[in-house]
Amino acid sequence: MRMHTVETESVTVRDRMIYVMDLFEHVEQVEFSEIFQIGHLGVPSRSMLVATFLAMLELARLGALHIFQGLGDVGAPEGPIRLRVERATPDGPSWHERITESM
Repeated sequence: MRMHTVETESVTVRDRMIYVMDLFEHVEQVEFSEIFQIGHLGVPSRSMLVATFLAMLELARLGALHIFQGLGDVGAPEGPIRLRVERATPDGPSWHERITESM
């Protein structure tokens, strides 16, 4: 009988939310597809891709992240999907606080 070892990877949506927001410390916006490639050596796992995608959706729902796409000449969405951080208002909660409250 041949044995097969399965390695598990612990990936949480919360950790990926923090990862995504940390990307914006030095850049104003990032292309959607780049989020999955930054910081990885090789191909990210399926669980990493799913958790990262869910993290982006949750950040958008919380108002911490803006997901947008440009418009072509006829007004239809065109080009790469981009992400940009929505800066917190001076009297509002930071994105760290919004993540903590939601999880």
